[in-house]
Amino acid sequence: MLCDISQPCGKYAATVLTKANVSFTVASREASASGVVLRVGLGEADAGIAYVTDGLVAGDKVDAIKIAENLNLIADYPIGVATSPTTKDRAAISAFMATACGKVGRQIFVDNGFILP
Repeated sequence: MLCDISQPCGKYAATVLTKANVSFTVASREASASGVVLRVGLGEADAGIAYVTDGLVAGDKVDAIKIAENLNLIADYPIGVATSPTTKDRAAISAFMATACGKVGRQIFVDNGFILP
């Protein structure tokens, strides 16, 4: 099971499979990586490719197998601030950024499977 090819997770999976020289007929595609993990966790699929963060959320419902580093891709998740935010509370925006980039925020990212720059 893979993500739909129109989604980043589907494009990443296709790239990994091409790099590994693996081809097969995909039985089903999901709209998101969490959907792939859910279907595998429910036993509706034998295997799937998803983000490690989605696998961590599933807990013991799935077994994760790391993709070899020479075949794997790293997805970048930049933190952005809207150029025209709907809130006028600039202090809240600054506090969010400070927390996300600070020690506490960075630890939250690490605890949830993200790789820090």
